[in-house]
Amino acid sequence: MDNLQKKFQEEAMQFLNLCSKTDIRILVGKFKKAKMPDYVRLSCIALVFGYKQIFLKIAQTVEDNMEEFLARHDAIDGNFHQIALWVDEFIAGIEIAPIRDLCLDFWAERKAELDKPNFSVKSML
Repeated sequence: MDNLQKKFQEEAMQFLNLCSKTDIRILVGKFKKAKMPDYVRLSCIALVFGYKQIFLKIAQTVEDNMEEFLARHDAIDGNFHQIALWVDEFIAGIEIAPIRDLCLDFWAERKAELDKPNFSVKSML
């Protein structure tokens, strides 16, 4: 269990350093205006960047509405364009230029690997 906790803490610190202030507030649960689309967007972005523990934490946060969360993820299947928009906006919001550039490079490599016509969020788990 300690290993999972440590993995989550590492991922959380890395991912939060990429997030905008609004996204950070959503993730730490202090943003009352957060809606399910915010959680779905951030969980998809977390998976794109390989932060599976963050995805699981977001899922835990919305567990009372898990059916809606999963249904919204299912609705994204085959819609690579939407994920690309979210990720592009997310990367554009990274304030530190060298980190933003690294994320752009990572995203370019990741996009080349993905089966865009048959894209599924679940395939990234």
